[in-house]
Amino acid sequence: MFDLFLGQCLVLLLLFISGVRVFFIKNPKIDAATVVSPFSFIVSLLVIAIWGFSYISLALCCLSFVVFVTNLRAIFRLSAELFVDHYSAVFIVASVIETVLTLVLAAAVLYFRPVRCVPTDFGVDKTVLSVNGNAASGFRVDSGILPETLEDADFSKVAELSDFSRVKEFFLGHSVSGTVTIYSPTEKVEWISSDDSLLNGIDFFIGPHDVVEPFESNDDEPAVEALSAAEAPLLIFVGSALAETFCYEPYFVFLAQKGFTVITADFFAPDMRLFNDRRDSRIFRRFSVVRAMLEGGEEFERIKGEMAAFTQKGYEALSSLVLEKYGNERKVFYITDGLSSEQIFAFSDKFPGSVEGMLQMEFIPEYKNVGLGFIEQTDILLAHRLGIARDGEFFIPRYLSFKTVQQLAGFVAEKKSRRKVSD
Repeated sequence: MFDLFLGQCLVLLLLFISGVRVFFIKNPKIDAATVVSPFSFIVSLLVIAIWGFSYISLALCCLSFVVFVTNLRAIFRLSAELFVDHYSAVFIVASVIETVLTLVLAAAVLYFRPVRCVPTDFGVDKTVLSVNGNAASGFRVDSGILPETLEDADFSKVAELSDFSRVKEFFLGHSVSGTVTIYSPTEKVEWISSDDSLLNGIDFFIGPHDVVEPFESNDDEPAVEALSAAEAPLLIFVGSALAETFCYEPYFVFLAQKGFTVITADFFAPDMRLFNDRRDSRIFRRFSVVRAMLEGGEEFERIKGEMAAFTQKGYEALSSLVLEKYGNERKVFYITDGLSSEQIFAFSDKFPGSVEGMLQMEFIPEYKNVGLGFIEQTDILLAHRLGIARDGEFFIPRYLSFKTVQQLAGFVAEKKSRRKVSD
């Protein structure tokens, strides 16, 4: 979501240029700077189209529209190549008000900015694919943007769409019905260790004078050991309408940094609708569900039940897609947030021999935001609304990545011991 912050900053910069230009005209000239007003409005619309609807993005869009309307006369003068020797008092007052509002919005954007988490800064590659299909018949990777990581995928059921239709359907959330995101280490590793800087306070990406106290180990937890990269399973996660992949990105980045390949998906297929109206579109879905959560009531209880069922279908669909590409002999490990054990077994039992295990994030006591992801890094406005402090140190995502490796190592060690006993 840091890209969203940069997009919002671009809109603010354009608005600021449009507003302050009235103070710098000294000689008659063509008012070329007026072109930034329509550009600011266009960029604000693109911000919503690409990253989804939010209150801050809506405020930026409304202010950009007001600035655009205010500058219409100046735009017509520019198109006629007329010189401007002064601005009217009304226009100057309007520009001052718009500049003040721009500065107020800039303060809000800076205050609620997400914590910067760029995968490449941590030695992690991130690949995003679009997929077509639905939960009933399955999903296929869009052949139009095929990367090397999925070169062997089966495209026999990919819908043929024109470029315009592809973009239209993506934003409406119909035929192009989801995204698959792959986090993988930039450099391959031979061993994946469950050791972590959280245990000794070293290399924790915090201030040079800060100290991280080690966690107390639990004697009932599986033994900590290293995994060879060859036996490490693929980590599978499916986001919900309430918390999409970006809400968990710091956690996935730290897992990939350790050497895992993490494959996540967000689906918004026609047969996975919660509202049966425009709120199901990719742009408005998360905003609508978060709003329903904050309001509470029977409506959100209904949404929660359907959302869990759709997430369950999403895991089944992503598992089929991954195993189709990598082969049924490849092991997968499920990471879930808020699904019950019965729901997990409902889809994991359909892939016998391929499932290495699962981690239910809600059972880790340090993880408090069940069903919401790591909003203390990715959605500061929602975190503030829920009374959760901003965390720029990635403490909990790092700790959960350690616990994930620890639990995986325990599963592998237990299976090895069983094989030895059977032999």
